[in-house]
Amino acid sequence: MLLLVVGLSCRDNPIGPRYPGKVNLSIAPSAASAGSQAALPINLIRLTATDAGEGGKVLAQSETTVDPNATEWALEFNVPVRSGSASILLSVELLNQPSGGGAA
Repeated sequence: MLLLVVGLSCRDNPIGPRYPGKVNLSIAPSAASAGSQAALPINLIRLTATDAGEGGKVLAQSETTVDPNATEWALEFNVPVRSGSASILLSVELLNQPSGGGAA
């Protein structure tokens, strides 16, 4: 499992998103080699958004099946923000789900 964690904050940023509104993010992850072990193909992505200001309360979570042969994946992920200012921690889990189920 590969875990990518991204911290997002829009506090006091004059060019940040306006409440209410949408934000589009492009993330280009990079990962270290697993050594001599062959990596399993990524076919499932789990996104979790937590509120960094409220003790890690989960705001939204989704799992999306993806094509492991694709060069990029476009994911839509809606996170409810109840005020004009928020610090959100976004974790992206790149997983391999075997055909029998259960993420590896």
